[in-house]
Amino acid sequence: MKLLISKTNRLLSICWILFVLIVSVLLFFIVYRAAWGLGDDMQLLKSTAVGKLMLYMHGDSGRFSPLALFDFNVLLLIPKGNTLIAHYLLMAVSYIVFISLSLLFYHRIISECINFKAPKELLLLLFGLFILLKVYPLFISIVFPERMLIILLTAFMISYIYWIKTNKFIYAILIIVSTLCSTYTKEPVSIALCVFGTVILLFNYKALTLQQKVLNLFLCINMIIFLLLYYFIGYRHADIIYYQQLDFSALPYIEIINRVFRSHKILFLFYGIFCIRAYYFIVKKERNQVYYDALLVSGITYSLILIYLKLHFSHYYFTVIVLCMPSLIINALKYYKLKTGIVLILSTCILIMFTYTYHYIKESQTERATFTACTSRLIDDIEKGYDVIWYNTAITTKSSVPTVNDAKKASLEYYINYSMKNNRHYQLLAGDGQNQSTNHFILLYAIENNNVAEIKNGFEALVHNNKLYLSDSFDGINVYKQTQP
Repeated sequence: MKLLISKTNRLLSICWILFVLIVSVLLFFIVYRAAWGLGDDMQLLKSTAVGKLMLYMHGDSGRFSPLALFDFNVLLLIPKGNTLIAHYLLMAVSYIVFISLSLLFYHRIISECINFKAPKELLLLLFGLFILLKVYPLFISIVFPERMLIILLTAFMISYIYWIKTNKFIYAILIIVSTLCSTYTKEPVSIALCVFGTVILLFNYKALTLQQKVLNLFLCINMIIFLLLYYFIGYRHADIIYYQQLDFSALPYIEIINRVFRSHKILFLFYGIFCIRAYYFIVKKERNQVYYDALLVSGITYSLILIYLKLHFSHYYFTVIVLCMPSLIINALKYYKLKTGIVLILSTCILIMFTYTYHYIKESQTERATFTACTSRLIDDIEKGYDVIWYNTAITTKSSVPTVNDAKKASLEYYINYSMKNNRHYQLLAGDGQNQSTNHFILLYAIENNNVAEIKNGFEALVHNNKLYLSDSFDGINVYKQTQP
């Protein structure tokens, strides 16, 4: 028996070592070849990257998420905190924090179902590896507020479960802090947390203490306060709501749903569990895991809000995964008796995810290297005296809200000024390159222009007539020159 225990412990030690090695490799590629990009990187290039406070406010487009990317403000307190590498090191640290919180949380869940050390730790490692691989894209790109959001929500879930078990005041404080921070990091979160609190109050009211009832009520009041602030600060002053200015706002809902479920097939599983739990919860009156059911309902609610807003991009739905995953784990462990089957299924999923992660890292590294090389050549040409012309924007709206194309131009200007560090405010010329009296110019063409056939055809004629050639291409921008080197 002692020999069996010794071999089991040795095997677990090897598994933990492999886990740490995998995490180390993933952390390395977060920082390796760190590079800015064109997009929401602009928010950092005009704030923490130049020593200014980061405050994410976009009232003119109906946004109100002042704490999005707020953790980067920590860099203002650190020497060399305005450097690119400092920003990416913070990303790596936040990944470590998320992994640690997730392991702590999943250990608590698994311990409710399994008492034996070996299977408990093995399942913990597998579930931990699954979730850290699944959310990795949030941590390898610097622009996603969802990165900090899933950390805050994981902290919320841990604090809540410990508060229910111990009723210690410190956990109530942590719940309030994580609730407020996550609410003002992404707009729909307050609704999801309100749904969570409402489900707890409606179906577990008698089991709650007075303090627990008040705190769940706070989740509902928090939503009301946020929606009022959003209405008066964001919505009322918006020229156009954020998603309405994007090119996918005209897509039918069936196409939005198709894109969402193709990018995250695990959502099929979450919606399936939701239907099963709804049956047992409502018909069978089985309410012995209200906490996990409430998390599942809040996650499903969050996904439905995103779909309603036609926000189909993959990164939005990592929050849904974090909220729904606890219900998946607890139901798998409680109702699926073959634990070896769970191990085999999880192992297969992880192997598949390793493949996706490898390709994602490879693609990210290529994009980083390309961006760095191409922008370096562009800045060299600017310093040599080339006129750089941004081809006229393609997408027009009835409002004054900047389009995706305009935002990319502004982002590139911020990046050029950040990189040149010469205290001058460099701006790209706007035009079509038709009236240039010299060949000493560079024409930048955003590929969003191809969405408008008239502009695309006009540009192709310009390229042909002026014998322009494609010099570089990066981050959705083609760089054209007139004179061959």
